[in-house]
Amino acid sequence: MHTMRTTRYWLAAQLTLLAAGAGLALAPEPEQVADRLRLLCASQSHLLVRQAGSSPRGRAIPLVVASTTPNELAGQLRLLVLARQHGDEPVPAQSALLWLSEQGQQTAAFRRVAVILVPTLNVDGAVRGTRENAAGVDLNRDWVDQSQPETQLALRIAERYQPHAVVDLHTFAGRTHDDGTRADADWVECHRTGSAELDRLSYDLGNDLVGELRGLGENLDLLQSSDATRLAHRYFAERLHMLSWLFEVGDHRTDPEAVLLSRLVTMLSDRYDDLKPRLDAMRGLRTWHQAEPLVAVDAPAAAPLPAAPRPRRPAALLGWYAAGLGLLLAARGRIDAEGDDDVS
Repeated sequence: MHTMRTTRYWLAAQLTLLAAGAGLALAPEPEQVADRLRLLCASQSHLLVRQAGSSPRGRAIPLVVASTTPNELAGQLRLLVLARQHGDEPVPAQSALLWLSEQGQQTAAFRRVAVILVPTLNVDGAVRGTRENAAGVDLNRDWVDQSQPETQLALRIAERYQPHAVVDLHTFAGRTHDDGTRADADWVECHRTGSAELDRLSYDLGNDLVGELRGLGENLDLLQSSDATRLAHRYFAERLHMLSWLFEVGDHRTDPEAVLLSRLVTMLSDRYDDLKPRLDAMRGLRTWHQAEPLVAVDAPAAAPLPAAPRPRRPAALLGWYAAGLGLLLAARGRIDAEGDDDVS
């Protein structure tokens, strides 16, 4: 009897631990990203985490400013990085975290270049696991209409920080040949705006960036688009006259985008003396000044709207079943124990 009772208690404990593990795994991924951001930036004075705003469902949208002089951004080349406009593409946020954990610790990179990073723009879609946001809108097709709060927030961020360049991070499901080699190249895309100087500059920098990655063994192409401006990088290039690129990496690999970001920051820093006055002149930024000092204080979140119904996930069901069975076995063990005590 004691052996059976001990077995029941052991099994109850294991199932309860399994339930707890399942519960932790179900923590919303954007919250995990935000927690990781705070850990990465906590001991680094040049990495500042702020709350850029809130999603329509009231979830925080964090932002990181990487700069050795965060209150003197006017003297730096400013790069805005948007990641995870599509909620079903976790790789861009993971790539941003990887870049922060490696390049983000090297303060020398941020003396001339300031990076304004939004690791997860579509936090509601990330929680739901959907490409679209909570309203069912693909954010990367909303840049002409600007109908969504997340798109409007990104534009407010651009208005505040007045970046010289923008990068939009995405991923795709890559194909492979029968021998296991990749069938699809990753790509960097710039956009024809009609401005000869801006188009030449964005293409040349993109070409140099692609060349560096090819030298590291990456299968990477450079594209130049002249299609509709509804995508983010095209909107920023054509309407706001910024250097702008789209990074697309396949096969769920985080390291290529992290390396691309690292190389781009180094390239902008190395060419600061030439690029800064040219880009300031093109954008009319020579008289731009920061609107307000940066402080490490999160803004209050907006009042949350009712949460949209979410489909049950297998991990959640496993957690609930395990917890219920664990409690049942534990109760049965206590009953048996009381019965044994009566007999003795």
